[in-house]
Amino acid sequence: MLEDSKTNVNSGPKEEHPVVGLIDNICSEHQISMEQINDFLNDTANFSSAQWLEIQTFKKKLEDDLACAIANIIDPEETKSKYKDLQKAQQWIFVR
Repeated sequence: MLEDSKTNVNSGPKEEHPVVGLIDNICSEHQISMEQINDFLNDTANFSSAQWLEIQTFKKKLEDDLACAIANIIDPEETKSKYKDLQKAQQWIFVR
């Protein structure tokens, strides 16, 4: 899912999340690849039914939160252009 939605939002330098470095260290220490980890995590035989249900529930919540966060990204250029295009009408308040 994440591979399909990768886009370059920032044109600046890309910062790596600390978890990525930790996962890379674990993989090199145990001489396994990310594909092997993914295969293990996606196999229902490796988990009890309660664990599998909890994993799927968490995965669904994570995907929903990610989709919501992506949908709520504010484009500063679009916001700036919207405010620029607003017409500034004279607004008088009647006072007695």
